[in-house]
Amino acid sequence: LAKEYDFPIFNSIREALTLGTDKLQCDGVISVGEHGEYPYTPDTKQHKYPRRRFFDEIADTFESVNAVRPVFNDKHLSYNWADGYAMYRRAEQLKIPFMAGSSLPFAWRYPAKVLPRGSQVSSIMVCGYGGLESYGFHALEVMQSLTERRRGGETGVQSITTVSGDEIWKAEQAGRWSRKLMAQALATAGENVDDLENRLQRETSALYLIDYLDGTEGVLAMLDGITGEFTVAAELADSNDVFAQWYRLEMTAPFRHFAKLVAGIEQFFRSGRGTAPIERTLLTTGILDRAMHGYLQNGKRLATPELAIRYRHSKWPFANQFEENFPAPMP
Repeated sequence: LAKEYDFPIFNSIREALTLGTDKLQCDGVISVGEHGEYPYTPDTKQHKYPRRRFFDEIADTFESVNAVRPVFNDKHLSYNWADGYAMYRRAEQLKIPFMAGSSLPFAWRYPAKVLPRGSQVSSIMVCGYGGLESYGFHALEVMQSLTERRRGGETGVQSITTVSGDEIWKAEQAGRWSRKLMAQALATAGENVDDLENRLQRETSALYLIDYLDGTEGVLAMLDGITGEFTVAAELADSNDVFAQWYRLEMTAPFRHFAKLVAGIEQFFRSGRGTAPIERTLLTTGILDRAMHGYLQNGKRLATPELAIRYRHSKWPFANQFEENFPAPMP
């Protein structure tokens, strides 16, 4: 690519940001820490991508030249809570405009409706697939892009319980998750819960049971063998209706859901204001780390006092809204 488009490649982050000078030579920084060969944690098998190391080198450069620029960190902040929180705090201390997260909150939603701000969400279920960490993060961002819109905004999470194998069915019998709500989520993408017990790939599937501080109950269902999509259904305390939606990945032109995230990053670089709240991804980073550790303690409830994170929802439109408000140029 560098040869084709004539851009330079540097051997360090500092050189890339300064072009070898004593001043920043960029308007913003995109940090993608997942390309390369990196080890896994020995117990939870989380990929130890160097996101904090990259961020610290960016921040060190900012400090050395006494200037900052907006920084976008691709996906979750870190494979562990301590590093993710340290990145968040350093950005605060240095007044670095900071944004991170998944492309899914920006992606196409079917139907293209909006959960009204201030909704009384009593329970919410997100169905996803793929790696429990790598794709579980995307599913968590789907969940937070809706739960943060509930009455009072986001107030944080008090506990997380991960269940797999037989513990999934025990949790259903205990009333902690609803097959009916799961079916309503899957139906938005034309999928179903028929023969769930036999179709589910037990060795790679799990449910993250999330208890929010305000009493909202969340379920993230990673359902390998059942679905290849990201879908959601939410029960509303003030309505008999269920809010259900498909977060659809559009991989081919003219849609390409990543384009909507890129548009959000560009606006962030231009304005210095995140088009997705950094606290959303701080929270999903913490939930994911606890959920992965909970997977090793199948069915054990883990308290999360560190996740009492308050923030307000994003106002940046998702893809369908984006087209309505900001028409795409003609090809």
